[in-house]
Amino acid sequence: MAASTWSSPVDDVTRSIAALVGEDTRHVPGVVQAERMKQIRQGINRLEAQFNAELRVFDKQQGWVVSGHQGRHGWLRRNCQFSSGAGADRIRLGRQLEELPQTAAAFHELGSASSISPAEERLARAVTSTARARLGPRLSIPARSPGSVAASVPPR
Repeated sequence: MAASTWSSPVDDVTRSIAALVGEDTRHVPGVVQAERMKQIRQGINRLEAQFNAELRVFDKQQGWVVSGHQGRHGWLRRNCQFSSGAGADRIRLGRQLEELPQTAAAFHELGSASSISPAEERLARAVTSTARARLGPRLSIPARSPGSVAASVPPR
């Protein structure tokens, strides 16, 4: 049987990262380096948003069970090198974003158009959590036109 030429998007990203990491950029002009760094950060943010979405599915399906782990936190520690706290934060974020689809869409939009620092992500989680606690089922986030969320984030 012939080997398959199909590859998943994750395989493609993995190969691209390996090529990127292997590059020698010491002689790249500063203006080009700045643009590359911006693109790299945007890619990381988009991958983080995708990871959070897939972690939510993994959490719902109890995907850790098939590998013999007792729980999701242990699986994340062993396979993704997350501390217990970081793994719990990611799981909690995924659950909160599922309940607030417009906020989840904004995370994806920001990931592709801007850069979100870990501090900004923690702030967004805190605001989301506080809003849910205070407003409960009355919580309604108005829909935004494409680009409006990203446009409201000041450039760095």
